Amino acid sequence: RLEQFRQGVATCLEQFTVNIQKGLPARVMELLFCFEDETCFINGRRYHLPVFREVMRAKSMARAEENFDMIRASTEAGEWFIVLKADPIGENDINTILAESKRCLSRPQKFVLISLADIDENVRVRALQERMWIWNEGELNILLNIYNKPYIL
Repeated sequence: RLEQFRQGVATCLEQFTVNIQKGLPARVMELLFCFEDETCFINGRRYHLPVFREVMRAKSMARAEENFDMIRASTEAGEWFIVLKADPIGENDINTILAESKRCLSRPQKFVLISLADIDENVRVRALQERMWIWNEGELNILLNIYNKPYIL
């Protein structure tokens, strides 16, 4: 039993080491492939999570004051833009996301804004006006837990 316990701990540590070396975009992309056209409730909000046919990293948008990653995911119904940022999100970030989406042929079906930092209330209201889903670190960890993926620390 002691040997089984040691092997279990060693396996967990190995998986943790592998996952900690992956970046946030890679981990979110793995999570997106887990969705199976289901609906879940997180913090009182209902989210429909479709099956994604294709998930790929889009060009990382960076300026002197802005730095975030974008993932483009396509479903049968349309395309999603998932924007990831570890730093606080400002109103300029929302404008940049919208400008980037206009470069596409059609407006994305859904925007998901994933922020690991707090979001100012004015920015949150603006994002909600643009019909963006906003996921913070807690909500992202809930989704990771649902699909048996390791948490974001």
